[in-house]
Amino acid sequence: HFISLVEAPSFDRVILSVILFNCFLLAEQGPAPSHDEAVSYLMLYFQIVFTLEMLCKVIASGFVANPHAYMWDAWNCLDVTVVVTGWMPYIFPSASNV
Repeated sequence: HFISLVEAPSFDRVILSVILFNCFLLAEQGPAPSHDEAVSYLMLYFQIVFTLEMLCKVIASGFVANPHAYMWDAWNCLDVTVVVTGWMPYIFPSASNV
């Protein structure tokens, strides 16, 4: 079921749309962290969507145990780095301004 989901063209379109909207919001916001509550909720929403995308792909293809596993693709390695890094301000809030 997860393979069909992650291989569906609509899945890629939805994820790409979320990425573009996230990029637009980041560009609009600038380098300083936003104190706007709506923007904070949107950023958390994006983080959750990207995490769910990653988990769906890992469930569909495995993590590293087979030749077609998630971590054998360089783009997916980048995704893991971005998703894990994106959770850092939520896990370590005092380090978010470093």
